[in-house]
Amino acid sequence: MTINPIINALFIQLGDDDISQLISRFRQAGNIVREHNAHTTEQLPKLLEDKDWDLIFLDEHQNEISPKQIQDILTRLHKSHLPILMISDGAQEQQLDPALAGVFSRDEMPRLVQACQRELRSLALQRELGALRKELEASSHRNQLLLSEHNDAICYVIDGMIIHANPRFWSLLGTEELDGFPIIDLVQTQDQEVLKGLLKKVEQEEESPPIEVRFIKEEESLRLKCLGSLASYEGESCIQLTLQEQDLQTGGGLTDISTGFASRQHFLSLLQAFLDGERNNNHAMIMIGLDDYSEIRSQFGVLDMEQLVSNLSQTLQNKLDVQLWGRLADDIFCALSKLPSNNTLDMVQKLGHTIEGQMFETHNKSQQCTITGVIYPINHLTPPSSELAIKSSFGLLKKLQIEGGNRSQIFAKDRQQLTQKNSVSEVVAEAIADKRLQLLYQPMVNLGDAHGDYYEVQLDIKDREEDEVSGGELLRTIEREPHDNKLDRWIVMEATKQLSHKRQAGEETVLVINLSSNVFHDTEFCPWLTVAIRASGLPTEAVILQFSEQSIASNLKLALDFNRQLSSLGMRLAVRNFCRNEEGNKFLSHLQPSMVKPGIRKEETISNEDVRRFVQLAKELQARITIPNVTSAAALANLWQIGPDFIQGSYINEPQPSMSYEFSSF
Repeated sequence: MTINPIINALFIQLGDDDISQLISRFRQAGNIVREHNAHTTEQLPKLLEDKDWDLIFLDEHQNEISPKQIQDILTRLHKSHLPILMISDGAQEQQLDPALAGVFSRDEMPRLVQACQRELRSLALQRELGALRKELEASSHRNQLLLSEHNDAICYVIDGMIIHANPRFWSLLGTEELDGFPIIDLVQTQDQEVLKGLLKKVEQEEESPPIEVRFIKEEESLRLKCLGSLASYEGESCIQLTLQEQDLQTGGGLTDISTGFASRQHFLSLLQAFLDGERNNNHAMIMIGLDDYSEIRSQFGVLDMEQLVSNLSQTLQNKLDVQLWGRLADDIFCALSKLPSNNTLDMVQKLGHTIEGQMFETHNKSQQCTITGVIYPINHLTPPSSELAIKSSFGLLKKLQIEGGNRSQIFAKDRQQLTQKNSVSEVVAEAIADKRLQLLYQPMVNLGDAHGDYYEVQLDIKDREEDEVSGGELLRTIEREPHDNKLDRWIVMEATKQLSHKRQAGEETVLVINLSSNVFHDTEFCPWLTVAIRASGLPTEAVILQFSEQSIASNLKLALDFNRQLSSLGMRLAVRNFCRNEEGNKFLSHLQPSMVKPGIRKEETISNEDVRRFVQLAKELQARITIPNVTSAAALANLWQIGPDFIQGSYINEPQPSMSYEFSSF
């Protein structure tokens, strides 16, 4: 049984002094408290439903809701095991209530913490039992399927090996029982990558539609619909594969009858799975269009044209060494290649010459054909969207066919090259207009006594290529034009819009938003910010504006004036790239930032002595400190001993487009 050192505590109308004292006591006991203080009971049912709480504390002087009413709500939510503890002026007999796990006076805080530890152990045990109960139910369900003569063929797979299968599975494939046999060896070579993609998606707990896989049966091909799902077998996590036969006369919705290729919708799902699983490799999608399709069909007629397409598909399949084929439209075919784009282009160009020199015969009619090909690169820069891949490739295909066709080309996206612009303002304006800017949110794990869940907001460029500026570079470069306020205002508007949604859901989220020094020159920024915050319905303490130490040093007088205005609004200022300037603490002492973050590059390794020095300098400024670039458990263990206020890095979570990090899982 494992007890999480992080406690999610719900305080119902407790005073700040009581909360602070409890948090301090828990810290001394080795726990970190993530708390939420419910000042009213109106949203209590939603609060109890939306989050997994560990402890609930109630003030005896609040009279809006009784322990019994709270217990009734928990019972309806199937959370009746959560302990409710009451804080009182004195543990009087009449205060005892069956719904309470205990009543403690304010003078009994040490005893209260001990009782909470006992309740937490009990809660952890109940949750573990609940998980075991679910596993038992899943096991019983699985056994029921296997014991009954199920129509579907079912097998269980761990690390690609079959650990068990029902008799229907072996009879369908026409082989003897082969427990411990690789599932991939039962699949035709062309479809092995398809099945691997399905297994990978299921392992990552992603939804995956049924796919068509060609299995081997007595040295022949057997098309089966394959569905994967997570399961458990004899206490081990595994993947359940369910195989179903389908009516191949109708194609089962998965196969094009004329060509035997995957149907359009089926190919799109396979392409999406390929993009999700292979984007870190150097592969390609091929789109091939039959030139002059309409003219040929008018000569051949509809039925003979389908026969010609069928003959053409055989040539495509025989001459191209690819993973799988799909028919996207009457005259358009697609395939997935495991080769790099340039090699795939060579292969498609040779195919084009082969087809051009071949005559296709259909009912005493002969036709010479040409094709046009587009190669769509699939690598780490490829957006993970099958729809975008098809749309982009089709646009280039039509362009090439209008220009005469009978050629092949690699798709290259037409994009603004941000570094080639003379005016940074033009860059920003075009990037906003083209919707190429986005915000990423990196969680900041709280090791101190700060309230709420913190995220740092970073600017990012969508579909960025190597020769383009990054979001961080753009934020620095815009400072060359100090009176351009568009970028900073866009960042604030987008960030507060997302923050408002989180706050409305009852989460005490705080954003540290990175901005440029241009706001120091913007005399209307603070009044505009007041309106923006008010329109979002946000408390001022939910937003912290962060600037680089160098930007502050270069604009010190303006920065001081700006900070005074910010403080008058009840808002806070933070400093990034802390300690890059040797004189930093001297001028920062006038600024009194609420938070600082050292300027540590990703490739840098800093010593524990450096971290201690950063922490000490932050204490001198009476500022909280964030240590970035935590990349390993060893680094985390060292930082835990040193005690910075916040940590962040790839070991915790990379920046993401949404604020979806589970802080309680840390």
